[in-house]
Amino acid sequence: RELTNGPARLKAADASVALQEQNYAQLRARYQSGLSTLREVIEAQADLDTAQLSRLETLLSILQANARLGRLD
Repeated sequence: RELTNGPARLKAADASVALQEQNYAQLRARYQSGLSTLREVIEAQADLDTAQLSRLETLLSILQANARLGRLD
């Protein structure tokens, strides 16, 4: 089940990372223009880090499932 759901979960994680990257870039640009606070930029960076970590955990889960399946074969 992990292998069949894995690609869809990875695609969703990739989309989340892309969205958080855009959000971070926008907030950083706003901060440099004086329209945003440093706290908002730091929170956006934390959200991006969380999204990247989630993507890596999803990828790890897929690789572990693939290894388990390989051992069963």
